[in-house]
Amino acid sequence: LRSSVGGEGKVEWAGEADSGAEPKSAPFTVAPGEWQEVVVEIPESGILGTTRLYLPASGPLELDWAEISGEATMRWDFNAK
Repeated sequence: LRSSVGGEGKVEWAGEADSGAEPKSAPFTVAPGEWQEVVVEIPESGILGTTRLYLPASGPLELDWAEISGEATMRWDFNAK
């Protein structure tokens, strides 16, 4: 992840679809400047369900990849580098 100005973001997840629970989130901070790997600990041991990544909206940003690791790993490559 690379951002010219940095800022705040969050990962949000909804849990199981039929649980009716409010979404939970974990915040993170992006520093301005060089490429960086941001790790966000998600304090959840169950199903994440619908998961959203909110990136800082304060300026230009490049995203090379995103990954969720746990019992299984899912990765999305955007090839920004």
